Amino acid sequence: MTLSELAARVERLSPSRRDPHSLFEERAEIAHTLRQIARNAPLMRETRAPATMLAPGWKNAPAAPCGPQRGKAR
Repeated sequence: MTLSELAARVERLSPSRRDPHSLFEERAEIAHTLRQIARNAPLMRETRAPATMLAPGWKNAPAAPCGPQRGKAR
């Protein structure tokens, strides 16, 4: 099962009046599948993504100085 399929299953999760326990059973199955995927996935080191990766459409403009600047004459 792919992550996209799991995401679709999560989106469809909702409580049912006829079978209230089905929500919890489905949630547990999805969690189990995600744990299996995580267990079999290659180890990845968590890193912070640069701002350009988080928002590729934004231009990297220099930030305007905030507050008084020490050592600079105005």
